[in-house]
Amino acid sequence: MQKGEEMIFKLFMILIGFIILILGANFLVKGSREIARKFHIPEMLIGLSIIALGTSAPEIIITITSASKGAGDLIIGNAVGSNLCNLLLILGLMAVIRPIKIEKEAKIIHIPISFLATLLVLLLGLGYLRKPKGNNK
Repeated sequence: MQKGEEMIFKLFMILIGFIILILGANFLVKGSREIARKFHIPEMLIGLSIIALGTSAPEIIITITSASKGAGDLIIGNAVGSNLCNLLLILGLMAVIRPIKIEKEAKIIHIPISFLATLLVLLLGLGYLRKPKGNNK
């Protein structure tokens, strides 16, 4: 296979992967919604558990792979980047496309805790929160 053909093949595979990703995400959301209805579970709880696990799977795989290769910086960057992307980019795009109603509890508790947890992981990863050296009592 020549370079041009190889590049076209790789782009084609990326497109196929993206299509499968979209179809899989739709399947996950519809299936989760049906589970919630069947067992009378609030959809918010399903969203915070099953959907969160499904969307976190790539980060989990990257973290395991990075840990096995000793790439701690990649683990921190992956965690912080994923959280910031979910909180700012995804939530922001949703709000731009269609105004969203955020429950009071989410505004007061969930979103601030998510930001603080992300900030804490970032500070730990950058080495700003360390035990002082010398006094190991």
